[in-house]
Amino acid sequence: MEQAKAACPGVCFRVGSIYEIPKEQKYDLVVTSEVLEHMEDPERALGQLLGVCGGYLLVTVPNEPIWRILNMARGKYWRRLGNTPGHVQHWNKRTLRKLILEKGG
Repeated sequence: MEQAKAACPGVCFRVGSIYEIPKEQKYDLVVTSEVLEHMEDPERALGQLLGVCGGYLLVTVPNEPIWRILNMARGKYWRRLGNTPGHVQHWNKRTLRKLILEKGG
């Protein structure tokens, strides 16, 4: 976070649990990069993000099954069939879009 603060002075950066975001303030931009695949309850996590989003929400996730295939192509996580440790959800464009539309309209 120090690197982000140094690069963008005057911008408020916050880091914390996605499930415990204080709802008192709305943010112009909420970024969650490579997070939802680690969440046991991604619907709840997305709801928390939408609850504090006063402008834009940027969500990125690994594209499945391409992510797993690329992991295996580089010789990683063979016993896990290319699944990165900690990934408990798997997304592609269709499934992520469905989640966002169902939760956020």
